[in-house]
Amino acid sequence: MKLPIGTIIAVAAALIFYLRLIIIQRQKVKRMKFIQNQAHSQSGKVKKKAQELAQRPIQQQLGFVIVSWYMVAASLILVLFGALISYVDWFGPGVRPLWWIPVSVGFILFSFSVR
Repeated sequence: MKLPIGTIIAVAAALIFYLRLIIIQRQKVKRMKFIQNQAHSQSGKVKKKAQELAQRPIQQQLGFVIVSWYMVAASLILVLFGALISYVDWFGPGVRPLWWIPVSVGFILFSFSVR
């Protein structure tokens, strides 16, 4: 089965996005476990905020922060525009094979809009 290079690049961009989310999540879990261990070992010397973080379960502290909603909107528009290019013949036969460019740029931009 031979896949076009555009499809491979678009899938790679989506994988980069999801791998970035996984890395962010794992770093937060490591940091929270470290804070909890520090709070339990030095109960009297730790700041109040660190103690409060240590009291809450890790699941409540996890999540993602959107850096810019404008970047999220732009990336969503790019991905949808790439899908529109591949589906509709309005743009001509020369543009249709290039659907993967806005899709890939949209995924990469979206990966930088999440922290």
